[in-house]
Amino acid sequence: MSSFSFFLEPPENPSLPQQRRHHRLPQPSSPSTTETTANGT
Repeated sequence: MSSFSFFLEPPENPSLPQQRRHHRLPQPSSPSTTETTANGT
């Protein structure tokens, strides 16, 4: 429980991993989806 409180307390901590995850997901997914869509068309 203490760990969760600490992670929620600092806005920079959760903000960093959140942005990284969001950037990592769309980055590899963006080119993959675009290539598949272009080929399908």
